[in-house]
Amino acid sequence: MTTAAPAAPGLTGSSSPVSSVQPPMIEVRDLVKRYKGADRNAVDGISFEVRRGDLFAFLGPNGAGKTTTVSILTTTLAPTSGSIRIAGHDLDRGASAIRREIGIIFQQPSLDLNLTGEHNLRFHSSLFGIYPFRPAFRLMPRAYRQQVWELAGLVGLREDLFRPVRTYSGGMRRRLEVIRSLLHRPDVLFLDEPTVGLDPSSRRALRDHLRQIRAESGTTIFLTTHYLEEAEEADAIAIIDRGQIVARGTPAEVTAELGQAYLVVEADDRVALLAELDRLELEHDEAASIRIALDGRSVHEVLRSIETPLTRVRTHNPSLEEAYLDIVAAAELEVGSEEGEAEAVAVPAVAATAGEAPALGAPIRVGASALDPASASASVVPAVAATPAVAGTPAVTATPAVAATPGDPIRVGASALNPAASAASDEAAATPLQPHRGGDLAAIATIAWRDLLKFGRDRSRLVATFIFPFLFIGLLGGSLQANLGGSAGYDFLTFTFTGVLAMTLFQSTAQGIISLIEDRESDFSQEIFVSPVSRRAIIFGKVLGETLVAIPQAAGILAFGVLLGVPMSIPGLFALLPAALVICLLGGAFGVLVLANLPNQRAANQVFPFFMLPQYFLAGIFVPIAILPWYLDVLSHLSPMRYAVDLMRGVWYQGSPEAALVVLDPLLFNLVVIGLMFVVFFIPGTYLFVRNERNR
Repeated sequence: MTTAAPAAPGLTGSSSPVSSVQPPMIEVRDLVKRYKGADRNAVDGISFEVRRGDLFAFLGPNGAGKTTTVSILTTTLAPTSGSIRIAGHDLDRGASAIRREIGIIFQQPSLDLNLTGEHNLRFHSSLFGIYPFRPAFRLMPRAYRQQVWELAGLVGLREDLFRPVRTYSGGMRRRLEVIRSLLHRPDVLFLDEPTVGLDPSSRRALRDHLRQIRAESGTTIFLTTHYLEEAEEADAIAIIDRGQIVARGTPAEVTAELGQAYLVVEADDRVALLAELDRLELEHDEAASIRIALDGRSVHEVLRSIETPLTRVRTHNPSLEEAYLDIVAAAELEVGSEEGEAEAVAVPAVAATAGEAPALGAPIRVGASALDPASASASVVPAVAATPAVAGTPAVTATPAVAATPGDPIRVGASALNPAASAASDEAAATPLQPHRGGDLAAIATIAWRDLLKFGRDRSRLVATFIFPFLFIGLLGGSLQANLGGSAGYDFLTFTFTGVLAMTLFQSTAQGIISLIEDRESDFSQEIFVSPVSRRAIIFGKVLGETLVAIPQAAGILAFGVLLGVPMSIPGLFALLPAALVICLLGGAFGVLVLANLPNQRAANQVFPFFMLPQYFLAGIFVPIAILPWYLDVLSHLSPMRYAVDLMRGVWYQGSPEAALVVLDPLLFNLVVIGLMFVVFFIPGTYLFVRNERNR
């Protein structure tokens, strides 16, 4: 075996300067994440790079930091420190641009269980701007329908595509997420244990499809998996344990660094065989069978040197699974040792310079696989191929080694499993970024459509939202009219009716924002917040969706008012619609601010009434504000519902002699105050909610 002399510093190949090397698709430096209240870092200063078009496998036991790293890279979780660049975009300044370039299968299911499988796919395709939004599957573009049908056939989900996801098994939900991630072909595809719950045939079909995507599009794939046969196909792997990378390189390199290939032999004259092995100075051990270490020699060479007749010959090559288990076990021993020295890790990272191992944790460049001679120009250390299972040519292939500047991160080469990936990735790198075809307006419409669709399927909410207003109007309004109507100078039933109408619009929209927290608890918010749209568009889409949910409730209350004999006219009803929209938007913004800092749905349901019930009285829904004590009158000016109710009554009583007795402020004044309140509630509320979403 020959090894080239180290090249001059500053080179990453045999003759190519650093400036000529294509920039990595993923670049991570000194990444740290510590969760609130944790006593150690979930991710502890890791650094690595992934080249365009590569399959990179990120391995480790449960709780090692894999999913945390993926969440940070996909912008759904904020890092504590460190720097990240993906597709040329810096995470701190270009998170939205990164989201346009990536697709993901999350570790935890992130589906809306209340919708059908196809609804989830349509929501994703519209939110990501893949296809324009349509309210029904048959109205969607033909390309969408064809792609969904083909992908459903790929994972065996065609027959169940239009069933509610709530009725799916765990494996069926996973298959639906696979379809969703493959609807668009992003530059980077993050797969966080994508084949969990899939049967062997579905796993194989998915792997074949991913190979096809890489060959056609040069897509970079970042994979976490517990199925190590999937990692065998990777261009490079990194093994993380307790937040630190403990081994990295190509699968062949990591495997070769840990274990040695050996021969298993046996002979009738066992004593003579052992004596001969000692004389030949062949390293061996004696157990049930005799194992001879190859130490870089070919099987043929070792067998030719042995003269004792052999009755059994078998080759053993170290597997990635064996290497993985030994590496993790060694890392656990290191953590348990008193010194805790970094040198205790059993498998050092691949040396940055030939024959020299770097300090543990230092980012390094690794060589390309010996299986792929075309990637030799990107290699920086010798790449070692596994020893063949049969006698033949030497198993070790050397590639030129190049000195690396200390601190340079990992650079992984292309795999021979995908010879087209290198050329395809070069072409993909030269292609300008495609604009997001949906945009914020399409995302707002899509999110709003989802809320309206869910409302139509939620029977309990349908019943509750109509019954309580009817009780308020029928019982309280009629009772107040009987007792106070004569002395007040106006109809108390109409007074109560308009107050309850405004209250229902305001409260329904505000309370509907709780479903944002529900999405967070069910992990569906990951699907929303990884989309390439602005955070304000996501929250405003939610507010608009709850507005569309509240309007039908108001229509039901109006119908009930007709039955009670509340006087109304067709022009007056049309005039109410703009006022109703304004009130709903105010209620939604108020809900965003109130609920932004609440950790879960239970807390939201407990806290929300404390913000709403006092406003029933401060807003003058049932009792005129004029008869309140002076201190309650002062507090009523701080109640956003007061201006919502007064706006509704201002429109309702416009031109009526009763307006002077019922309406508190002019329409324009109420509109200005509501506009200012919307800004004050919506902007800080959106900021706080998004911040808490990313800093869980």
